Amino acid sequence: IIEPLYPSITENLTHKMPYVRKNAIALMTTLYNIYGEDMISDVDEKVMKMFYSESDLSLKRAAFLFLLAVDPENALKIVMETFEEIENGEILQLSVIESLK
Repeated sequence: IIEPLYPSITENLTHKMPYVRKNAIALMTTLYNIYGEDMISDVDEKVMKMFYSESDLSLKRAAFLFLLAVDPENALKIVMETFEEIENGEILQLSVIESLK
């Protein structure tokens, strides 16, 4: 049932409205938790690219949490590379701190 919707979901990662992108990431996180890596083989690269280009901190937080679930090494790499930006975003700081526990 999910497979025909997959292209639409991944297409929404680049939608012009931030809430659509945020919901697409939340859905991808849920699909990963339910179906595992089989369902989202190439999405982590798209989400990582989106993280770097995104200006909305709540979207960056959602992308970080997705990457933390899918690829923790790259998620921590992102934290190190964008440390100054994270320093200014409280919502993103909280996610990073929780991930370090």
